Amino acid sequence: MSRFNCALCVVGVLVIVGLVIHLDRVPSPWWDEGWTLSVARNWMELGHYGRLLAGVPVLRGQDYGFPITGAVALSFWAFGIGIDQARVVAVVFTLGALILLYRLGRRLYSPSIGLASIVVVVGLTNKAEINPLYMGRQVLGEIPALLFLLAGYHCFMSAEKRTWLFIAGAICCWSLALLLRIQARPFFVVAMLVPLIVAMRQREKRSALWFAIGLVGSLVLYALIFYLIEQFSPSESVVSGLTPLLALVVIPQIRFVVLTRAIEFGIPTCLGLCWAFWGLWKRRKLPYSFPKEVRLSLFVLAGSWFGWYVTLSIGWPRYMLPSVFLGSIFVAAMLSEWTNQFNIKWTIEHAAAVLKIRFSLQNLAALASVIVVVASFAGTIKGLYAAHALYADDSIKEVTRFLNTQTPPDAMIETYESELFFLLNRRYHYPPDQMVVELLRYKIFGEKPRIDYDPMVANPDYLVAGFQSTYWDLYDKQLNSGQFQLIQSYPKYRVYRRVRQN
Repeated sequence: MSRFNCALCVVGVLVIVGLVIHLDRVPSPWWDEGWTLSVARNWMELGHYGRLLAGVPVLRGQDYGFPITGAVALSFWAFGIGIDQARVVAVVFTLGALILLYRLGRRLYSPSIGLASIVVVVGLTNKAEINPLYMGRQVLGEIPALLFLLAGYHCFMSAEKRTWLFIAGAICCWSLALLLRIQARPFFVVAMLVPLIVAMRQREKRSALWFAIGLVGSLVLYALIFYLIEQFSPSESVVSGLTPLLALVVIPQIRFVVLTRAIEFGIPTCLGLCWAFWGLWKRRKLPYSFPKEVRLSLFVLAGSWFGWYVTLSIGWPRYMLPSVFLGSIFVAAMLSEWTNQFNIKWTIEHAAAVLKIRFSLQNLAALASVIVVVASFAGTIKGLYAAHALYADDSIKEVTRFLNTQTPPDAMIETYESELFFLLNRRYHYPPDQMVVELLRYKIFGEKPRIDYDPMVANPDYLVAGFQSTYWDLYDKQLNSGQFQLIQSYPKYRVYRRVRQN
């Protein structure tokens, strides 16, 4: 076995171990996962592709869509209801995305850059919330959307062989990616339009036609799939005002915080994208080639996504994950050039030369690569260690076990902790979807919206407070009024019993 194949196997084993160890506890299942997992269980057990509210089937709401929900439901059917059974689906999606990342880096550059792309995305991310070994084990939309985006690019790159077959495959994959992650849509459109314009300017009619068909076909097929899903199982009414709160934030204080986060966690990605832009600019006058335009499209996709995160997003770290994941190919290509194709001895010698006052572009690049790799790798290890050693938690199992065994079978439980729903065998009630907009306006933007939700209307017997309701101060009025008594406390949850007057 060659040295490269040995390295590939070692990286593969480390990635698999990193994804499955403490799968049910790191991180503890949380709010965004809960809606998808509950819909998956309802579909598997009841044949109802939607949620339950106070034990009554209602429309689905904030789940991540049919491909993910269906895969989780299938896993529940095959292996039973549980956290591991749900998250093994996420692990499969993540492994698939990493394999496609390797293959795309290999096709766009070289085998070593393909392998380095995986090393970059799992080892140089600084923050657990943007690391696939952490985020890739959760039932969320980002990684599956990335998998289908990368699969689409693989098909598209093969269009020169069997044009219509592979373009059709790319359209199918891209439409699923657009279905799974709303943020991908504007960036995908830009990523198709830029190489389309370039191809038209250089009179490459065939390539321009391919990009046009890929763009229009993906959007049309996405709209068709969305329509069919809505006919099969309508979703709750659209949450109005949510997109501007998350995607169009211009408040100076928030922009400053996001910029500092981008500097702290996104330096490798930023450098890689800048280096890729410089390379594309230098080669702009070279003869047209379709693979070069596919590389341009991927660069625009990753770069526009990263630019949006810095300039307009609300700044939650997980929103940086897609640009970090896609941009890892360009970071790997940059490091390959800066280190003389990953020559460790050469890199150390040239980096040390700077300390001897021997300045040159090669020496400075070698030193910069050492600094970036060491600092980012240290941050990654620190973040993953904290996630496993300090923050691992299985309170969700304890609280649902208590509720399922120590409460009456007809008990009504009020909670905003949606991750509990798929493990509960009791009726539960929660606020309407629109509530998240009002809570965001109140907590993050400092506004004073009218929050008129009254949990007592559902006549709950128990109330469970966790991170979501505590952070949003959602049940403070009821808890401070003496209507509920604390009966159980766990690291992440508190269970209250209703105090009823005789």
